[in-house]
Amino acid sequence: MQFDNFKRIVTTFADEDSEMAWDGDGTFLLGIRGLEVVAKIKQEPDGIQVEHAGELWSAEQWIWSYLAKLDRLADRIISSVSPPDHYVSPSGKLLNWENQPDGEYPDAKQELQKRFSQHPVDMTLIYFLTSDAGEGKTSLIEKISVDQAKAFKKKKTQTLVLPISLGGRPFLRLDDAVIASLSNRFRFPFLYYDSFIELVKMGVIIPAFDGYEEMLAETKSGEAVSAIGDLVDQLSSNGTLLVAARKAYFDSSLSSQSKLLDSVRREKNVDIRRIALDRWSREVFLKYANKRNVSTPEELYCKVAGRLKDNHPILTRAVLVRRLLDVANEENDLDQFLQRLGQSQTDYFFDFVESIVEREVREKWIDTSGTKKSSLLTKDEHHELLSQIALEMWINGVETIGLEVIRLVVQIFAEDKNKTPTVLRQINNRINDHSLLRLDDSAGSLKRIRFDHEDFRAFYLGQALARTLGSRDDSNARLILDAHQLSNPVIEEIARYLISLNTSSLGSKKLIEYLHQLSRGQQHVSYIRENCGALMLELAERTIIAHSITSVSFPENALERREINNLKVSNSFFNSTSLSNSTILNCTFENCRFVELALNGEHNLGGTVFDEECSFDSVSVGNDLDGEYRKFFNPDKVRAILKKHGFVLESQQHAISEHSDPTKMDKDLKIALRFIRMFARSTVVAENTLRKRIGTQHGNFFNNILPKLQKVDLIEPISGPGNRYRYRLVRRLSDIDKLVENSGSTFEQFIANASNH
Repeated sequence: MQFDNFKRIVTTFADEDSEMAWDGDGTFLLGIRGLEVVAKIKQEPDGIQVEHAGELWSAEQWIWSYLAKLDRLADRIISSVSPPDHYVSPSGKLLNWENQPDGEYPDAKQELQKRFSQHPVDMTLIYFLTSDAGEGKTSLIEKISVDQAKAFKKKKTQTLVLPISLGGRPFLRLDDAVIASLSNRFRFPFLYYDSFIELVKMGVIIPAFDGYEEMLAETKSGEAVSAIGDLVDQLSSNGTLLVAARKAYFDSSLSSQSKLLDSVRREKNVDIRRIALDRWSREVFLKYANKRNVSTPEELYCKVAGRLKDNHPILTRAVLVRRLLDVANEENDLDQFLQRLGQSQTDYFFDFVESIVEREVREKWIDTSGTKKSSLLTKDEHHELLSQIALEMWINGVETIGLEVIRLVVQIFAEDKNKTPTVLRQINNRINDHSLLRLDDSAGSLKRIRFDHEDFRAFYLGQALARTLGSRDDSNARLILDAHQLSNPVIEEIARYLISLNTSSLGSKKLIEYLHQLSRGQQHVSYIRENCGALMLELAERTIIAHSITSVSFPENALERREINNLKVSNSFFNSTSLSNSTILNCTFENCRFVELALNGEHNLGGTVFDEECSFDSVSVGNDLDGEYRKFFNPDKVRAILKKHGFVLESQQHAISEHSDPTKMDKDLKIALRFIRMFARSTVVAENTLRKRIGTQHGNFFNNILPKLQKVDLIEPISGPGNRYRYRLVRRLSDIDKLVENSGSTFEQFIANASNH
């Protein structure tokens, strides 16, 4: 370690008004946490050594052990983080910039730990850990953080993984989230944020941010991307980050990775890598069942697969497998439980929760005050009480609530249901141990309750809002709808619940009319308008009659994976949305504005018409990261592309050529864009990586294409190891999209446009 680095790092631990004082022999004085620290440094051939309190340390070890007290942090991680019992790591894949496998690993946790031991040189590495909900991201982070802490204590590693939850804190700054986790969850007051940054740069701490998709969903103007970008800037091409996000958010955010790297200063070296967790296979299921001491795991698997199917979520999603085995180990009649699950393929999660609650009612929540055995609460009362708890969390923007709030919710519920004081006391005694709730281990010594999994919280929030909408409680409905953006699982449960109550088509029409009433008079972009719009679409999709929606806003990807018939949408606003895997038949869109339509998959628009008042800010064609991706803003080109992709446009103002195809590109432009798209995952691309990705076209690329890109200042070479170059993108990807749009279909025109800007 160099002296300047040592001084900079040590100063970050100092009290705000303290300065490092030196004398001629290398002795320095520093105020840290109200104490005066006197130490002496020696410059040795192998680096700086620190003499302090009669001991001689390397500079790094003194910083880690004395200043940062990382041994104590390791202890706090071990005591505060509780990985699932009987943990089994899923398999996973390392996906490249084209989302194609670059490696497949039977143990994703082991692979990540191996990668964490290899500290990057002159590069900040960002690992995105992705999967669908309930497939093990949080469990993996908890397990890897505890395992690393134990190895750190045994001197087998010099790296700690620090889990930092972003869920429920969408408006908290990233530095506040870090310090809040250190202070509240780990009771560790020894690091300022600047000190934390220096330890990440040194590679001794790897922050693991969990719940990033919630920040993405809540911060519409890009604060989540900017927050990570600011952190990466501060790391100055050092350190490693782990960011967990649901696969749907990672894939559907049309250019989130590009925006992230665009937000980082150009001279920083950043590489984004993606580890995608697989759903559980039969082998993983059996391994977990054996750890749970299930007597006949093969028989159980075959029985469930026979009742449902081999790839059913009950067998492949970690959170549901765990609950299934809870039941299998306790239930006398498993066949009855499975029969309940097999009633519906689409609403299996409702069936699953219903089955768990039925067991609570029948076997656990028994009134012990009388001589006759009876249930404390009915099944519907269980659902209603849990809905009230989920609603309390939602209104306050948190994932956990304190026991005193739980007691208040229970008391209000009991009074509303005319329960006796004896029953109220028993409910209070049992609520902490409800099968769908658990104590929050991230709250430190504070006693706080959370749902056993985010999916259960979403389910009961959906029920809470559905009950409010069903009773036409305007004030509470607006309060809930205006709090935050509702997630897809919440929307789906609201629609399922409401349609189950209103089985007639007339009922769904009245519900949509009521949602119109709630959204009326709201600001153009507001949570109420977007949440009402999303609910209307879900209700329209679940019923077969014609519906009409007007004057609402729709959230991102509102039209992705939809099956809609006979719907009229007018005077409405659509955020960026893909049409991938959607069937939208015999629908009409009038005077609607679309921010961006992504035509990156199959869709069917048979009989659907967009009138001449509809406007399209932009259209993107092709996948976000492949060489065919292009984005268009010019109205004439946009409409030509839409027509080519099956849109019926009622327009007299724009003459659309029958023969022009703005998406066509010559061979050299395709190769150039294939190269440029690599910078959606990395600020620099190594020459050997480039040769591998370009493949057989590398000769033409290096001889003809790359020199022209450099000449017009789109690409700059920088020196790399082994006399090989690395290449950096000079302009933002968003700016290059506009150059591509105006290039026609030729590489030469693209270069000419670039030289003029």
